Amino acid sequence: PPIKDAEIMRVLNTYDLVVTPEHDLLARLLVKQMLYRVVSVRQILTPPDVGYARLDRFGFKRYDVEDKENVLPKPLLEYVNSRAFKVRFNRLNLLDQKLYDAANARLLRMWKEHQVVESYLAWRESVHDYVMPKLMNTQSLKAARELSQSSPRVAKVCPSGHEDDCSTVFEEHADEFLAEEKRRHASEQCMFENYGCFSRQLVNLGLLHYKRTRTAELASFFKQQETPESYGTAKAASCAGVAMVSEVRFCADNATLGDGVVGKAMTGLADSIYLLCARDACENLCVPKSWETKVRVVDGAKIDRCFGIQATENHFRRATLSHGAIVAHARQEKFRNVAVVEVDVNFVDPDPSNYPDYDAAKSVQSIAKLIDGNTAADSDDPFTIIRLGYRAWEFERGVVACPHGCGCRRGADGADDSYCVITRAQCDLRGSHAYILSGDSFNLFLEPVLSKKRTQTKVIDFNVFQRFPQQLVLEPMLAAQAGASNDADFIGVDQQFHDARLFAQSCVVR
Repeated sequence: PPIKDAEIMRVLNTYDLVVTPEHDLLARLLVKQMLYRVVSVRQILTPPDVGYARLDRFGFKRYDVEDKENVLPKPLLEYVNSRAFKVRFNRLNLLDQKLYDAANARLLRMWKEHQVVESYLAWRESVHDYVMPKLMNTQSLKAARELSQSSPRVAKVCPSGHEDDCSTVFEEHADEFLAEEKRRHASEQCMFENYGCFSRQLVNLGLLHYKRTRTAELASFFKQQETPESYGTAKAASCAGVAMVSEVRFCADNATLGDGVVGKAMTGLADSIYLLCARDACENLCVPKSWETKVRVVDGAKIDRCFGIQATENHFRRATLSHGAIVAHARQEKFRNVAVVEVDVNFVDPDPSNYPDYDAAKSVQSIAKLIDGNTAADSDDPFTIIRLGYRAWEFERGVVACPHGCGCRRGADGADDSYCVITRAQCDLRGSHAYILSGDSFNLFLEPVLSKKRTQTKVIDFNVFQRFPQQLVLEPMLAAQAGASNDADFIGVDQQFHDARLFAQSCVVR
């Protein structure tokens, strides 16, 4: 069978043989010995002569013999002149050429990595220049530095022989001592990895870097009409426009889409609200009264027809394109952020028995503050997406420990406990029934969603949301999914809230 490039590269990468020009020949000879038994052990153990004048292009020493008939045995000469030898010789030479090309490619990659190291040093300086000025103006860092410079508290020395008495006194006042220490060290959260002011500024820098680097790259993408590769934002936005429902009924907030009102109040903080329904659900829909000045009701079935998508197309793909059309329309309208709600949402206020200290007004106020100041330039906690509801997928599958990448930190600088922030991407939280998307993240959302390429098409809550770092997760969760297109994919509302509590217990870091 023919030798494939993948086979050659697999050997090279497995043994890391081709590393420098000095060892290039030996490495290729050794690979050949492993793949084909045509090189003697002596050739492997004894380095070939260095000097390309005495070697052919495949690394073998040249021999110039005038009287070949007398030097080589007759059977060997017959074999050399046979078709079988020529076929095998050509095949092995092809193998050597592939090894040679692979070695050169590896050396070129090493040179590029050397250049990367050089650029890393410049990048490190740019990070320092961006982060440090912002860091020095962070209130929590100032408090932490002042605390470190203050005189430390020193425990009284327990007299020898009175250890039991000292232990008794400490136990009596332990809670008081711990509370005092907690107050003294409250501002030191700024120093914590992945939680404090330094890591937040690094996340800010990453988001800012994304916006700057992708803006130019995606400029044509976001101006184009529909092409064979993409639906284009202009086409998507127009599809959302023609799918708007003209006649909308309004009901009391606690009488539609679930009886919860806290999540609806948070949703109403967005610049605009898009409520996604389909067919009969649009006709029977009643919208919360508090959304009246901001809401746009969008019929997903009309979006499908506008895109030319058949009803037989996968539901998840159709739903994803509906969300893409909505975000493209919000981008066209230049909204700073947008709330997207699916009609099968069920808003539920926190149960006082599970959350006795929950302050609804304070929670809404904290989200309002985040939305009003959400840019990488002026906020310690810029968000990409706020998840009012989600499906804790790993916990639905029986996971008991916090999955990798899902660590969720409480808000910075004494913010309330109504949300946490997942700073990393790739945390698998499913569900697209209620979220608020930052305007800075519209491009990140639309790039994969509007692609027509089968290898790149995405499902919104399977491999689109998972691309987002700095997701803000409401805890307790305020919205559940009341239905699903696939019964096998649906679990009850109570179970969703149960799994969300498991997520919080395992992943939220206070």
